[in-house]
Amino acid sequence: MSYGIKGYVRVEEGVALLSKYPIISHDYILLYRNGYNYDDDYHQRICLHVEVAVPVIRRLHVFVTHLSLNAVSRLRSVVEIWKFMSRHEGNKVLMGDMNTEPHSHTIRFLKGSLTVDGVYTENLRDVWDYTHNVKNSSGLTFSTLEDQLTKRIDYIFTYLLPGNSVQLVGLLDDNLRQSQATSDHIGVSAQLKLTG
Repeated sequence: MSYGIKGYVRVEEGVALLSKYPIISHDYILLYRNGYNYDDDYHQRICLHVEVAVPVIRRLHVFVTHLSLNAVSRLRSVVEIWKFMSRHEGNKVLMGDMNTEPHSHTIRFLKGSLTVDGVYTENLRDVWDYTHNVKNSSGLTFSTLEDQLTKRIDYIFTYLLPGNSVQLVGLLDDNLRQSQATSDHIGVSAQLKLTG
């Protein structure tokens, strides 16, 4: 949806989640927009929350987002997302295009190595780091519009209760590049073992 206010156009975009298991409930929050940097913060970003009925554990909370190109908005947004996630008990997964690389404040906050405005994450794990030797495996996901992937900006984070684990993490790459690419990103996948 877009509409104009005194020459200002607001564009809202959405994210989606497909599930082979029944979706019990869903909701979302609007994320922070930096009104001072219109070029990088043109779209109204959201975080979608879906509660999925999965075998054994009954419920899994899945959060999906596509963060802003603006660094200030990204950092404020992940604080909002963490607070949103914290309202839900149980196993949780956060995934999406974070539009930033692992060394950024945004990702450092999500990994729990940076406090922002007195807020910090606990037990939120980047599945790629958790299952791969970071020095030997880059996890690059962007951009398929070039010959070579050069950035890691797509992530899956988990908050798992004891007894649950990440079993396998990989990249979904059809190896199509430039004009043949289906998307400018390749996907990240994770297989979880959920026992309770």
